[in-house]
Amino acid sequence: MVNKPLVSLKPYLLRNTLLAVLAVILIIASMAYVAFQARHLLSGPQVFLEDMDYTVSTERALAIRGQAKNIVNISLNGKQIFTDKNGAFEEKVVLENGHTTAIIRAEDRYGRQISRYKEFVYIPPEETEADEDKYELANINTETYGTN
Repeated sequence: MVNKPLVSLKPYLLRNTLLAVLAVILIIASMAYVAFQARHLLSGPQVFLEDMDYTVSTERALAIRGQAKNIVNISLNGKQIFTDKNGAFEEKVVLENGHTTAIIRAEDRYGRQISRYKEFVYIPPEETEADEDKYELANINTETYGTN
């Protein structure tokens, strides 16, 4: 004669196995969520400049537009600029005669930095005859009345 156990262990094994599987799934899901949320911390600061179809310009002032993400500080040629709540920015840069380089630097809260460079060439518009006449009148007036 075989001795039968008074209580069957199968329901307890099934319950413990299900709890263990559920715990593993919960731990994996938690780790995936933490990794997903940490992607911003891991990627560092990001700056995206809007495509500009001009690098040679006859206009003295141009607007630089872009988007910044994961930043606490952003500057254009060493001057702090500001973004809206979506991270978009627009800032004017005054071009010097000839070649000008605009440097955009951004920093995240951990001190990581990124720089973007945009180069421009300013070519002054050719003077017209009316402009030349205006300069001649200005020279006549200063010669007539003198300067103090």
